Amino acid sequence: MISKFLSVKNILLLILVLILIISSAIFFYKPKENTNSVLGAKDTETQEYRIGSVLPLSKAGMGVGIPYANGIKKAIDTVNKTGGINGKQIKIDIQDGQLDPQISLSAYKFLTKDSKPDAVTTLFEPPAKTISEPAQNDQIPLIYTAYVRNYIENMDFVFKNGFDSTDGCANLINYIKKIDMYKKFVPTQPNLLPY
Repeated sequence: MISKFLSVKNILLLILVLILIISSAIFFYKPKENTNSVLGAKDTETQEYRIGSVLPLSKAGMGVGIPYANGIKKAIDTVNKTGGINGKQIKIDIQDGQLDPQISLSAYKFLTKDSKPDAVTTLFEPPAKTISEPAQNDQIPLIYTAYVRNYIENMDFVFKNGFDSTDGCANLINYIKKIDMYKKFVPTQPNLLPY
């Protein structure tokens, strides 16, 4: 059952990541400018869109981080094989944040050391909280997937995707009650549920 869940989750993540990468790359694309020494005119040299990703590829969270990374790679391969975005290819650089806030921050700094990526993605709330302020200061869009309430607010360059587990569970319980299957799913002590 777990492998089936991960494969469904992998497919969903692939679709979601593909949509997010494409939309953020187009929306936040800032071409590198080069001044022509003869004419003084500016033109663009950017050959590709660069996406950075800080994911738990080892230790805690790797059961989600590895399929997420594979989903990103598949999505980018698909987009690149069909001509990229605006004729430009997408390059992905994935770093292992180990679901540790400080290691994730170091991975973010590594990704942004030489040049700014067009967008950065991460998984789970602890790394996102650590990376959000530097990403906001660097004006790099950060797209994070978390299954908790949104704790990172009022930032122009930080975006959350993923469901809210509290609301999601409440909605599921309410649906089960509505279709009169509540007793089948919760046969004992239903009054202990907070919904």
